[in-house]
Amino acid sequence: MDSAISAQSDKITPRLSAPKINMKNYSLEFDALVKSRRSTRKYNGKLPSDAVLASVIAAGRYAPSGFNSQGTHIIVVKTPAIIASFNTALTAILKIVPLSEKTPPMLAGLVKQAQTAEISVTYGAPVVILVASKTGYVNAVKDTSCVMENMQLAATANCIGSCWINFFGMFGNAAPLKAIYESIGLQKDEEVQAALVLGESDDIATTSILRENGNPVTFA
Repeated sequence: MDSAISAQSDKITPRLSAPKINMKNYSLEFDALVKSRRSTRKYNGKLPSDAVLASVIAAGRYAPSGFNSQGTHIIVVKTPAIIASFNTALTAILKIVPLSEKTPPMLAGLVKQAQTAEISVTYGAPVVILVASKTGYVNAVKDTSCVMENMQLAATANCIGSCWINFFGMFGNAAPLKAIYESIGLQKDEEVQAALVLGESDDIATTSILRENGNPVTFA
């Protein structure tokens, strides 16, 4: 983790000693925030400020976790050379992924692209946040999902684009990617579950609320 961000993260008030909040006076405009969140796949290359990045990280750290374990490891990457190495490694991995009729169309398209040229699964975002957990931990996926969603909502609240990238976890144990992870702080008993890319985007200012046309609900 970048030293400046690490220093800011360490200042986050521990959950057990946090001041109480009168929720009746605490307007989050949560409904609008949730409905305006989007996956951003186009960035202008500008880094979020340290304050905004610290806000996103704090949201992830405050996410709920199974048995209140709070064991998710967040690794923040801002170094362009490391982000480039992610894309190089994932290109090498994707180009040899076998295709079948059951392969999701988006994955199949990336595999075909990787066979002819290097691809960027980070969409040019200047920040990649890896979310890792202890290998074999029963609540790894659930805890990761809570951390990721919190960070995405925090990014939206700060007018910063973000996108959840599953490839970092899907192929996280492949040698080329695993070696990079361990070189930047992943512990031997941990594995990356997912990654969030984020950065400034000119598309954020024109976000609109989508209709409810999925995720059916059943009452009983």
